[in-house]
Amino acid sequence: MDLLALASRQCRRCASAAEPEPALKTTVLSLIEEIEREIVPERERLEEILEEVGINDPASCSDEIESLEREIGDRASERWTAAMIALVGLLRYAKCVLFSATPRPSDSKADVDVEDDGESPAPPPDLRCPISLDLMRDPVVAASGQTYDRESIDRWFSSGKSTCPKTGQVLANLELVPNKSLKNLISKWCRENGVAMEVCEASKSEQAQAVAANKAALEVARMTASYLVKKLSVSFSPDAANRVVHEIRLLSKSGSDNRAFVGEAGAVPMLVPLLYSEDAGLQLNAVTALLNLSILEANKKRIMHADGAVEAVTPIMSSGTTWRARETAAAAVLSLASVHTYRRRLGRNPSVVEKLVHLVMGVAGVEWAIWELMGTGTDRARRKAASLGRICRRWAAASAADGERGAECPASSVVPPAMMAS
Repeated sequence: MDLLALASRQCRRCASAAEPEPALKTTVLSLIEEIEREIVPERERLEEILEEVGINDPASCSDEIESLEREIGDRASERWTAAMIALVGLLRYAKCVLFSATPRPSDSKADVDVEDDGESPAPPPDLRCPISLDLMRDPVVAASGQTYDRESIDRWFSSGKSTCPKTGQVLANLELVPNKSLKNLISKWCRENGVAMEVCEASKSEQAQAVAANKAALEVARMTASYLVKKLSVSFSPDAANRVVHEIRLLSKSGSDNRAFVGEAGAVPMLVPLLYSEDAGLQLNAVTALLNLSILEANKKRIMHADGAVEAVTPIMSSGTTWRARETAAAAVLSLASVHTYRRRLGRNPSVVEKLVHLVMGVAGVEWAIWELMGTGTDRARRKAASLGRICRRWAAASAADGERGAECPASSVVPPAMMAS
């Protein structure tokens, strides 16, 4: 009943009515129950509900989603948080079904290279789980001293692994200790940025209610992913495809479940051809969606095995339509390279290495940054910087032997401190 109560409250806020119509309450409750039974909502019923609460266009729907997401960050009850997440999922599905052919008034090609694209702020690296790369909700410390989100590290251990995912160290035990100080920092960051912070402790009754709401949230996310991928398969114009891919990008931005649903729906092979698009917005959305999907291990496999996926991402690193697209393509390659077997395969691809080095060449002062890291960074940073310097020097030497301009790579002049005269 939490979803119904929440929907009623939203009705009062949006429609300025003293009390929502009983018929609307019945419709919402029936819709949620059908979603839990994996029944896809009818378009007419979605239109009826949104019209009743005063949502008549994609802008107002997006605003309501953003408002709910801000409220989620202030909730201390898991059952209410779960209910609100489910309602956000329902609104997002309704937005895709009802308004996918109508862009927001602010949408335009001029907005392609603007950093603030309406997405929630990215969490600082120290607040993200090293496994999922998502904001940690329940940070715990493993025996190696590294902190992970409980759900992610539990899943790691459940797969039969007994090593630290970040360091590779064999763990003395699999005990996990809550990192309360970091959790307080995460809560503070969530409050300041209006981001949802799920609470993991709850009474049994709250947990039971949250499970029901979560089931609805998961089912509506699965439906949204399936709908978007089907819509993309029949989107023949760049403008129509761009709107659908943007929604895929947003859906896959957070949550391993969302990424799994999008990957399972078959999004990867449909995104690959769009990477060659000359439309700046479409190319950026497509490569960002692939980056988001690649965070999930199963999707890494889908991308690496998709025909032409690596070959499509690679040239974007040097000749993408925007600098953001080039950066994102490089991040996608690095994400794929986090798996050892894929790293070896990518490393044997001369085009991948060449484009990465070209990307480095375009950064002013990169040689000094690498040199500083080798001299003053952490042990791990010094090793990585030295490796990058060696790669650049080898590539520059090979290019010079072939008479190419690659020898001009600024990073090729970097010499590890140990090799310099004292």
